[in-house]
Amino acid sequence: MSYLSEKTAWSLLKDAVRLYVSNVKTILVFCGLLIVVFGALIALFVVFEPEDEAAGLAAVIVSFLGMFLYQSAMTVLVSDSVVGHESGVARTLKFVLPRIHKILAVGILQAIIVLLGMLVLLIPGLFAATRLNLAIPVATLENPSIMQSLRRSAELGRGFYWRNLGITALWVLPLQLLPQVAVFAAMEVGEDSLVLLGNVLQILLMPLQMAIPVLLYYEMRVRKEAFDATIIVNLLDH
Repeated sequence: MSYLSEKTAWSLLKDAVRLYVSNVKTILVFCGLLIVVFGALIALFVVFEPEDEAAGLAAVIVSFLGMFLYQSAMTVLVSDSVVGHESGVARTLKFVLPRIHKILAVGILQAIIVLLGMLVLLIPGLFAATRLNLAIPVATLENPSIMQSLRRSAELGRGFYWRNLGITALWVLPLQLLPQVAVFAAMEVGEDSLVLLGNVLQILLMPLQMAIPVLLYYEMRVRKEAFDATIIVNLLDH
C-alpha cells in the first residue's frame, strides 16, 4: 500500500502505526537520546532552582525545543520509510542538525502564535494550530525561510483546515492526552509505579502523534501537487 495517496482519518492512523512498527528500534533509540539530553537540561533547572519561576519557565522552553527536534527527526524517519531508504539515528541527525536553528525558530514562532490565539479565544488558537500544523515538516524537508515555512503550511492546508483539525482531534490529541491523564490520576492516588507506567506510555505513543502531521503533509502535497516518491528522494538528498 502506498503512503503517497489520498487518505481517510483511519488510513492515516494505520500508516502511522505501520511506520512506527517498521522503524521502532531507530525511533526509540532517538527518543532515548532526546530524553537523556533534554531531560538532563530540564533537571538542571528544576533540581537546582526548584523555587525559581524563571528556571521553571526555562525548563518548559527546553521541553518544547526537544519536541520540535523530535518532530523534525520523525519527519526524516517517516520520509526515509516512505521511499524505502534505510533509516538511522546518525542519518537523521546529519540531515536535521545543519538546519536545526531554522527548525527550532519555526517551532517557537508557531507555538507563540498558537498560544496568543488560545489567549484570545479557544477557536482562534485551534485554527492557528491547524494552519501551522505542517510547518516543521515543511521547514525540515523544504528548508525555506522561517516565515515561508509558516506560510507554506497554511497554503498546503488551505481548503482542508476543518478536516485536518478533525483528524488532529480524533488521533493526535488522544495520543497526547491519554498518558498525561494516566500520570495525573496516578499522582492523585500516590501510586509511583503507575506514574512511571504513564510516563512510559507517553514515550511509546509520542512517535505516533509526531508521525501523523508528517503523513498529513505528504497527503496535502499529493492532493494539491504532482507529488511522488522521486520528489521526496530529491528533498532528502539536498
